[in-house]
Amino acid sequence: MTLVADFNMIDEQGLVPSLVPVADLPHLPEGLRVIVVDGEGTECRAEVVRGVNGPRGAYVLLAPIGGTWRTNSETKTDLTTF
Repeated sequence: MTLVADFNMIDEQGLVPSLVPVADLPHLPEGLRVIVVDGEGTECRAEVVRGVNGPRGAYVLLAPIGGTWRTNSETKTDLTTF
């Protein structure tokens, strides 16, 4: 699964928020590994830390996995290689 996030919003714990539809929260359990892209050519692999359904919408907090950052937006990712 690929999620979109703004890497400029990494918090002090190193977590990245990614907005998701409320209906998708059950499909994003803790520990799930995903690809995160920012639409500007940067991507990384990350692990879901927790999902939040708050007053401003639903989002998941993601912990980037070190050493998986890429800056090539045209790279095709095969999620079966996790």
